[in-house]
Amino acid sequence: MSYKPFTLSELFDLWYASLQQKVKRGKLGEKRYKLYKTTFDNYFKPIHKVKFCEVRIPELQRCFDNCEYGYSTKANMKIIWNGMFEYSQILEMKITKNYADYCYIGEKETSDKHFPFSEEEIEILWNNVDKPNIDLILINIYCCFSVSTFIIN
Repeated sequence: MSYKPFTLSELFDLWYASLQQKVKRGKLGEKRYKLYKTTFDNYFKPIHKVKFCEVRIPELQRCFDNCEYGYSTKANMKIIWNGMFEYSQILEMKITKNYADYCYIGEKETSDKHFPFSEEEIEILWNNVDKPNIDLILINIYCCFSVSTFIIN
């Protein structure tokens, strides 16, 4: 295949279409597949019409910097860029550097929303197992089932 200077949008569309095979084979979930489209549309919009081979680190870094969400969204942006870079190699585009490798997306956040029960808290639950819903909390702790798993719609 001969080299064609695709815009970012054109290359994304080609790469995205190629992912459909992974979805069909169960190698990529439908939700993640759709997430890639939404992420691309929302966060790479300023450079959609730029030729992929002409995008440089400052333009790409601005896309990451302008994303108001955290690490996981930016990590998905990087996955998208890496996928398009790999696909550009399949298309024999003459691009030698993956500029996403040089972009900073921040550090993975640690959540203060989720923390394990202490031994003392678990003991309090066991001492109150006869009260409503305490058994469900204990099941969640020991079996990693969410309470919603037990709720019948």
